Amino acid sequence: MAPLVQGRITWLSEIKDLVDWLFLPEPVVDEKAWAQVILPGVAELLSDVEKQLSRTEWSVPGIAAALSDVAQSHGLPPDATESVARVAVTGRAEEGLPLSAALPALGRRRTLARIRAAIGRLPGYEGREVSDTR
Repeated sequence: MAPLVQGRITWLSEIKDLVDWLFLPEPVVDEKAWAQVILPGVAELLSDVEKQLSRTEWSVPGIAAALSDVAQSHGLPPDATESVARVAVTGRAEEGLPLSAALPALGRRRTLARIRAAIGRLPGYEGREVSDTR
């Protein structure tokens, strides 16, 4: 992670804000960011992100391509899909580390679990068990 973090901080104390979500069992959800991504179709979008990531090569190019493919299939710009995925996985909306570059460090299993948990938080899905698509 050091090469990703290096160009994004001035002080060593700023690292925590960029990488804490990688080490926490669950992301700390910024409710304002969460409210901004709860739009019509977000459950389907996140479900497709989860499905695509579950079968992609778990590498930076593989993850980037999977997010891009989902965006294209939904007629969205790639950054819109990545923003929704970022909130689902990290709990926050602000740009930090490039998502496709940081997810390999989080791992496939934890990434997919966080996306399923995010779907389970959506209106109409609360408390439902979101199945593992693998």
